[in-house]
Amino acid sequence: MIRSREVRYWQERGLALGLDRYRRYLALFGLPLNACAGLTVCDYGCGPFGGVLSVLTDVRQAYPVDVLAATYNGWGRCSMQIRGVGAQGRAEVPDGSCAVAFCLNALDHVPDPSVMLADLSRILTPGGRLYLFVHLRTGAKGHYPMTYRQTMSLLAGWTIPWVGTGADRPNEEPDLDALWLKAVRL
Repeated sequence: MIRSREVRYWQERGLALGLDRYRRYLALFGLPLNACAGLTVCDYGCGPFGGVLSVLTDVRQAYPVDVLAATYNGWGRCSMQIRGVGAQGRAEVPDGSCAVAFCLNALDHVPDPSVMLADLSRILTPGGRLYLFVHLRTGAKGHYPMTYRQTMSLLAGWTIPWVGTGADRPNEEPDLDALWLKAVRL
């Protein structure tokens, strides 16, 4: 059910937002387009475009990852091959290969966010940076509601230099509250 809802979202609304949403995410984190120059970077839950990897410049190695990789690769919207996530929740990315990972509006779309965070920890190098964005939802709206407290407890084993909260401007959803943060893998 989640997969069909995600595909429907991208077909009905997501494609219209285009690549500008990823520039808005980077601005939210205070990152210029060349912030990851020379680095190996992953966007976990990248959607059909490859996520922020589609707008970052001079990345050494890019790993766009999505559970719907086969569908998105079939659409041909991404210039890179999107990598899948296996049945055990492991992305097709080598262990300890990424200096930076983005997980933008994806953690709140999985039934067990701890599995996704464990995999992000697996693929990041020690000291690697994670840029995370989640919707903070109440009631029945959304996929898997996340709260500020739940999100922070999932990151108990990470160093978190800064956190921001507010309206979801990158996705043009001002009625939804969001949390964005930078976390560092120990």
